[in-house]
Amino acid sequence: MSYPTDFHTMAQSIRADQIRAFGDDPAAVLIQTLVLNEEAGEVARLAAKERQGIRPESRGEWEHELGDVLLVTFGLAAMHGLDPESLVRDAAHRLRLRADKAVKTRADAPPPTP
Repeated sequence: MSYPTDFHTMAQSIRADQIRAFGDDPAAVLIQTLVLNEEAGEVARLAAKERQGIRPESRGEWEHELGDVLLVTFGLAAMHGLDPESLVRDAAHRLRLRADKAVKTRADAPPPTP
């Protein structure tokens, strides 16, 4: 089975699969939030091992672990009735505003003294 390509429908499908796999526990939001932290920890562990030279070739692992983070994130978005595409667009907009502010701050800063 393949998932739909639009983020909102994909999130709904992911949530349906989560319910099929794990049930519709009343504590599901808490559980999925903890799972998201676990998956983020796996990404952090991968970054640390790559930095330490333990796993220099880890592209497949990055794909796997970041995919897990996205999967859980989409499921959480669906649990809250949120559209992941809107979330990403809003976050990207906030990032652009921060980047614009940082560039302006650097441009307005006095040059360093020798």
